[in-house]
Amino acid sequence: MERSAKFWVGVGVVVLLLSAMAGSGRAGEPVCPEPFVESFEYGPPLIGNPASRLLWVTFGAQGPHPHRPDPSVAGWEVVSEDCYSGSYCLKSGLTRLNNDRQSILEVTLEILEEGEISFWVRVDSEPGYDGVIFFIDDEQLEAWSERDSGWVEASFPLEAGRHTFRWEYIKDEDTSEGKDAAWLDEISFPTIAFPCPPRPTEEVPLDPRPEPPSWELGVPRADTVPANSFTRGTILVQTEPVEVPREYTVQVPKEGADLLAVIVRAQAGGNLDLYGRAGKPVEVPPDVRRISSDFASISPGGEEVLVISNPEPRTTYWFIVENRESLAQTFTITAFLIPEVRAGQATITGSIGLPANLPPPLARYLATDRGQLGLQQYRIEVPKGAKRLAVRVSGEGDLNLHIRFGKPVAILPDGRVEADISAISPGSEEAIVLSGGLLQPGTYYIAIEGLNPPQSFTLMVSLETSSGTQQVQASGAMSEGEESALSMPII
Repeated sequence: MERSAKFWVGVGVVVLLLSAMAGSGRAGEPVCPEPFVESFEYGPPLIGNPASRLLWVTFGAQGPHPHRPDPSVAGWEVVSEDCYSGSYCLKSGLTRLNNDRQSILEVTLEILEEGEISFWVRVDSEPGYDGVIFFIDDEQLEAWSERDSGWVEASFPLEAGRHTFRWEYIKDEDTSEGKDAAWLDEISFPTIAFPCPPRPTEEVPLDPRPEPPSWELGVPRADTVPANSFTRGTILVQTEPVEVPREYTVQVPKEGADLLAVIVRAQAGGNLDLYGRAGKPVEVPPDVRRISSDFASISPGGEEVLVISNPEPRTTYWFIVENRESLAQTFTITAFLIPEVRAGQATITGSIGLPANLPPPLARYLATDRGQLGLQQYRIEVPKGAKRLAVRVSGEGDLNLHIRFGKPVAILPDGRVEADISAISPGSEEAIVLSGGLLQPGTYYIAIEGLNPPQSFTLMVSLETSSGTQQVQASGAMSEGEESALSMPII
């Protein structure tokens, strides 16, 4: 196949409705001149990060020009690998499978004094065909395309005024070499107009999200969630209303607990999903395609019951609710720690401390008279650097889904299932998503539980790595087979 012309030939680019402005402030708001170096040391995510002072825009796109945003392609991401300095830098988001695509990074700033922009760039790509191009105000200034260039510094003069800076990592229609990526670090701007800091008399909250614990254990909290969105709240920052994600938190005490259970129930039975994270808030960027969470229960229907075994002591768990419906929904969210701990004291009734107000799905999960746990467990080998593991089961009757790292799922003598995380909502379909700090390299065991055996089921597993996404499907029943491995080749 004839290859396209070399990628550094001049390209005229029009970006559609995706410019961002930072630094000029609202009309009438005082601005303070300040040179600035963007080092990305606040860590991920890039978009919507409260610690970032610049309003970055990044997205995946496809050609020909003008760029057309492609939701299936990642933009640039904050990473902690191969950086020039510090712990974090930016990396292009394309994979080897994203042929004829681009990762676009852009920011628009008001430059107050002439000077120069400088940055460090590294590229490892197919020489002459894939690489990164730098633009100022749609004028192409430089391009880098070679195998493992190492970190090089680039600088360009700037006049005062409003400028748009854009970096594009471009892949042609075929062939990949090296890591097929570019990195950016230590972007230095001349004097920028940042909004002046608030006066000492003005109170600005450091974090608008609630301090843990945000609601009483065992007591349902009612709330509403907008259509096709996440739970949201409004705070006042310098007397201006600002909308922020609203999350719910549970603190695991130093004594620890056998399990942490969170139940979300829609009042009208619409489709709600639950996302959680250990130690940090769930991050929801504006495009909501890359939610930063450790685990999620995303089964269809209006009830989600997520169980985390042996939650980390002295750790805060954060949860946020998503509405998949086209109308706003009212719901309740309830949390339990078993044994249930309040004010540092464990209240234990029976061998595992069951509170009297447990809802039926959780009570049944903890009871000794259980359903049948299928003998056929599945193993998935997760490689180093994996980003997301999604497991979904569907079939007949009421099915539960359990996942455990390093050891097979088991039933203890007192009837409890020994697993790391379980989805036990009523119904014939369950799904668990693992990512972030909860996903580690090694063997994961997957077990399906039937409450009305014999029951057949279909298991679907999706594993996302830096090389792309692999999917596999298997079928089984409660009373057949032995432990088996799902074959999922890693590219």
